[in-house]
Amino acid sequence: MVKDSNLSLAKKCTNYIQNNITKKLTVTEIAAELNCSTSSLVHQFKNEYHLTISTYIKNQKIEAAKYMLKNSAINISEIAYSLAYNDPNYFMKVFKNNTGITPKTY
Repeated sequence: MVKDSNLSLAKKCTNYIQNNITKKLTVTEIAAELNCSTSSLVHQFKNEYHLTISTYIKNQKIEAAKYMLKNSAINISEIAYSLAYNDPNYFMKVFKNNTGITPKTY
């Protein structure tokens, strides 16, 4: 098992995002939780994963939504709120832009 202290900052960031996917996440908050500067976190994350932290968060929220849509009876609005989207219509727009289909079609 890899100790947390041996994980890269970018990997610690992905772990934090996964463990807090139901919250509204900001890069500033994540950096504070990981005791690092926002700029170093952004730089290291981009170097390791070749995408921005906000894009990664959005992608992970969409993956979580897809899982919930397939494996639960939770309605779309409840899924949106459970993933910290304040507006279900905005969530549906983000979902469609990311997947090419609406949550209802999925």
